[in-house]
Amino acid sequence: MFCDRRLPHAGACRAGGRRGIIVGAATRRIVALARQANLQASEVSDSDTRLRTKARRKTQRPKLHKVILVNDDFTPREFVVAVLKAVFRVNEDQSYRIMMTAHRRGVCVVAVYTKDVAETKASEGTEAGKAAGYPLMFTTEPEE
Repeated sequence: MFCDRRLPHAGACRAGGRRGIIVGAATRRIVALARQANLQASEVSDSDTRLRTKARRKTQRPKLHKVILVNDDFTPREFVVAVLKAVFRVNEDQSYRIMMTAHRRGVCVVAVYTKDVAETKASEGTEAGKAAGYPLMFTTEPEE
């Protein structure tokens, strides 16, 4: 331990009878860091002290795509309902309504997903039709 005369006087120092505070290694490090911070603060110019604003990027929602069932005259209705239930996880009533809407209007929106999911589900449905020998087709297009 040593006596630091630069600190406020609080008692007599053991070494040589000088007045001061007896400090340890941890206190010396704190004092050195404080002095270093004061030196660095005095070296900063006025041009460095202005506020810097960081532009935050807003996370945008991914663009959505519609999965569309295209009607054909060869695929049985029961098979279309089964594919809708298996691939798109819709219940029996919803899958029947989707199938009938596509039958009457030619096309029907099955579901809306992000681009990757929509393309994956459409290809799964189309592949299921091809595997069974039917021309079942699902397409995707961006949602407005």
